[in-house]
Amino acid sequence: MELSRCSILQKAILPCRECGASCSRYVTVEPDRPKTTSDYDTIGWSLPRRNDNAHIDYENGWCVEFEAPRESLQSNHDCGRYEARSQVFREHECPAGSCEFFQNPIQFLCRPPAEFEAYLETKGIERRWKRGPKVPCAESNLAE
Repeated sequence: MELSRCSILQKAILPCRECGASCSRYVTVEPDRPKTTSDYDTIGWSLPRRNDNAHIDYENGWCVEFEAPRESLQSNHDCGRYEARSQVFREHECPAGSCEFFQNPIQFLCRPPAEFEAYLETKGIERRWKRGPKVPCAESNLAE
């Protein structure tokens, strides 16, 4: 069986089998650096979801990471659509040893909401809005 050029390149330069193709197992959203109670509340809102987390990178950027493995990810950690991958993945290629798995770009990681709350507490940051009086929700027009 003859291997295509892309298949050979994939095995030669990508360390995906070593790290378990970690970058193909999640989606990251990079919100603006939080400055207000509302900003921190928005980040904290995402954490109660199973297997999701928030982290701060070494450039002090915040990221919210959602576990979402790619459908094309195979059991050996290869991409089943490697030759037809999108441009963003083509630009992300990196030599063995230089991907995020080996560089560990995260300076702080919190998974459960309690870790996030503890981090904010050590920084003296209030995340939650102060509760005001309960205001009843307006009747919906959906029943009409």
